[in-house]
Amino acid sequence: MGQFAESISKEEIQKLPYASFDGDIIVVSRFDMVQEAVDYLNTQKVLGVDTETKPVFVKGKSNQVALLQVSSETRCYLFRLNLLNIPESVAELFANPNITKIGLSLHDDFRQLRKRMPSFKCENYVELQSYVEKFGITDKSLQKIYAIIFNLQISKRQQTSNWEANPLEPAQVRYAALDAYATLMIYKTLSSSEEGKMNPADHLSSSVLEKIQQDQMQRAKERRERREKKKQEMQQKPKVEVQKTPEQIHEDNMQAICRLYKKFQGHRTKSIIPIAQAGSGRQYFLVDGDSGKYVATIGETVEENNAFIYIAKQLKRAGASVPKVYHVSKDRMIYLQTYCGDNSLYKVLEVFREKNEYSKTSIRLLCKAMDDLAKMQFVGAKTVDFAKCYPEPEFSRDGLMADFAKFETYFVKKHPIAYEEARLHDDFEKMWTAMSEVRKDAWGFMYRDFQSRNVMVKAGSLWYIDFQGGRKGPIWYDLVSFVYQVRARYPEHVKKMMITAYLKAVKKYISINDEEFYGYLSFFILTRMVQVLGTYGLRGLEEKKETFLGQIPDTLKTLNGVVDKFETEYPELVKVIKEATKHYGE
Repeated sequence: MGQFAESISKEEIQKLPYASFDGDIIVVSRFDMVQEAVDYLNTQKVLGVDTETKPVFVKGKSNQVALLQVSSETRCYLFRLNLLNIPESVAELFANPNITKIGLSLHDDFRQLRKRMPSFKCENYVELQSYVEKFGITDKSLQKIYAIIFNLQISKRQQTSNWEANPLEPAQVRYAALDAYATLMIYKTLSSSEEGKMNPADHLSSSVLEKIQQDQMQRAKERRERREKKKQEMQQKPKVEVQKTPEQIHEDNMQAICRLYKKFQGHRTKSIIPIAQAGSGRQYFLVDGDSGKYVATIGETVEENNAFIYIAKQLKRAGASVPKVYHVSKDRMIYLQTYCGDNSLYKVLEVFREKNEYSKTSIRLLCKAMDDLAKMQFVGAKTVDFAKCYPEPEFSRDGLMADFAKFETYFVKKHPIAYEEARLHDDFEKMWTAMSEVRKDAWGFMYRDFQSRNVMVKAGSLWYIDFQGGRKGPIWYDLVSFVYQVRARYPEHVKKMMITAYLKAVKKYISINDEEFYGYLSFFILTRMVQVLGTYGLRGLEEKKETFLGQIPDTLKTLNGVVDKFETEYPELVKVIKEATKHYGE
């Protein structure tokens, strides 16, 4: 009775080497595999058993038992009950009184098994929690009992993993087999004494115990040596980079999305359809399955993906209609998010854009977008930690100057315009100074790419997407990006209605008079349109893309509506804009 410690602490267990099951492990996932497994198990006199269930982290919900492990000393069968339920032959095995079944917390296991098969019954079993008391052991967990007897620890890392995953991970398989094997070895070791109590003078049982400990410690040592040798071989082996074809990359992406969806929902997809890309390198796919539709995104960088995932969570917390990210790949390059419909607001408004006549419903949607924008900017700013934004936490001088440099390089220098470079740069610096001095309570969450193409319409509701570049910034930037988007071609009266709706919404959050608001509005129209001309210059004048070339005259027209207000403040910039306008016949 005194040979074993009564109890053992977690700290003591952590110092012990790891245990393992080194026999054969057979995962039984098909009905045609069941009989062979049962035939073997029926030849044994004693079996170790255990079960595993997919964990639930929501109060009040539960899952059915997913795995049944049955082990001899040399072979363990893992029955995938979530795929097979409980086969009759397996139930008969447990009802066989000639085979002793060993387990821990067996009543809980039997209760779970009866949920799958109400007639399930087990004959001739030993509950280890009661059995070990005869040997002075008071601990009740399998990990502690095994550590007390064998001086080895059972890793519990896989305990809360997904036991309905298909296929099971190798680590899950090893963990499940070891638990069933461990119950068997505990019983066999303790029951090796004739009277049921271990006696220090009993050389037979002591030698058995010592041999088990030595064998497992030797196998653990050998595994460590094999891992270290393999690691060294991999480090010495020259890396060979294999260039994949676009077709291979596409296939890899499809497989990765399939695995992610299956891990999320537990079943295969019905279809994966690419969604047309916009200007970025991000790839989008419509994923359809029995659980509904989702959008899979393959990002360009982990940092950008992390920013989107974080911002989406915070904006949703603030009450915004943004996608929810449901599942993310291990490398964080792919994520599944809410499917927000097929139609963007830009597409929905196409018929009105062509006729230049907007219905009351279309104007209502546009004004709703303005109200939502203000809410995201002000309420969102209170929940978003801007330090987690990418590529920068706040709209900065460097970012603005980079846009201005693009304007000068790809637009101004592409035209026969005489200008003073130093004076133009002075104007740029003054514009940054003016922007940096915008009242701080009017700096909120800057969407950065707020336009009708990034607003989805689903069942009459608006959803906002593609805000991974979001950061802190002045509120007028997003307003101008949306209302004065050249391709949207909103009529002047519609623009005025949107701006009025936006200002009304803004006044819910800050106190601002109309004169101050519209003064800043003109400044940001100037700033934003200069940035846009830089992009159109790059894509159109430099890269010769006709679509962008066609937008330049309308952009200059918008600029000419405000430049006269800034002739004194930014004379060289105004001069350049007017000279460019002449070039386009305005």
